[in-house]
Amino acid sequence: MESLEDIIGFDLDYTPEVYRDLVAADKRHSPRAYSFFAHSVERFLPPIDPADHVQALMDNFRDFAIEKFGPMTLRVLKERGVDSCDDLADICEALLSKDEKPPLDAEDIEQMRHNFDFSEAFLEPFEP
Repeated sequence: MESLEDIIGFDLDYTPEVYRDLVAADKRHSPRAYSFFAHSVERFLPPIDPADHVQALMDNFRDFAIEKFGPMTLRVLKERGVDSCDDLADICEALLSKDEKPPLDAEDIEQMRHNFDFSEAFLEPFEP
């Protein structure tokens, strides 16, 4: 078993300049969106089966966002330009493009795009 960080291949030492460069290339997402996604990968993760790496990545992002922002999660993500899993897939691809390690393959990115519904994931846990 490997860590998600090892499987995904992120270089987690991104500088603010990297985030600014990414935003200059694609203004849909804020620097904080890129940073938050990278930090969601960086946080503690148990070893995972490489076959489940995309699901682990997405579950980890969802759980980290809820832990960090609670009932405001959906609003905070939208303010950062993250409205759906499509945005997360785009952010992941952009971050991986800055690394020398090979990115996730197209099938992995496609799996990220349709992983969960943002309203269900970030609103339902807080409904009475």
